[in-house]
Amino acid sequence: MQAGLVEYNDEIIEVDFFKKMWVLNGNQLKDWYTCRSGKKISSLFDRAFPKNGEREAYWQNISKIKYRKKTDWLHENEVRLTVDDNWHIHSNSTFRTLTYDFKSLKGIVFGINTTANDKTKIYDIIVRKCNENNISEFRFYQARYDNSKKSLVYDLLNIPSV
Repeated sequence: MQAGLVEYNDEIIEVDFFKKMWVLNGNQLKDWYTCRSGKKISSLFDRAFPKNGEREAYWQNISKIKYRKKTDWLHENEVRLTVDDNWHIHSNSTFRTLTYDFKSLKGIVFGINTTANDKTKIYDIIVRKCNENNISEFRFYQARYDNSKKSLVYDLLNIPSV
């Protein structure tokens, strides 16, 4: 698990999905590109094995992507927590349950596609947690796409403050 400041940048970083398999060792990688007799079955075989520095450069790009958002979100000043799960240990809820200090949250931005039902559930949870933690102010926002600005904006929702 890692935490890091989000970089706000509109540069696009391309990632080759098959290079994600570079977490595998050489024999495991070879299995993806050869048949049982060892014959190459993929034209990608020669690119399958990282050359000097390629593995490091690839994972640096992955790190950049995990901690990057478009400049539209610069106002968030976000810190992001990421959990890498190459070995699927987080498929068990015991390993993926994280704790945090609820008092560190000031508000929530509902995504564009958040359903009314989910918003209601989240609101109820937040009200309960605010009461438990003696928090009197918590804000709810709704994200939307603004055609005139050609960017995402968020509006403060006019719902009872906690």
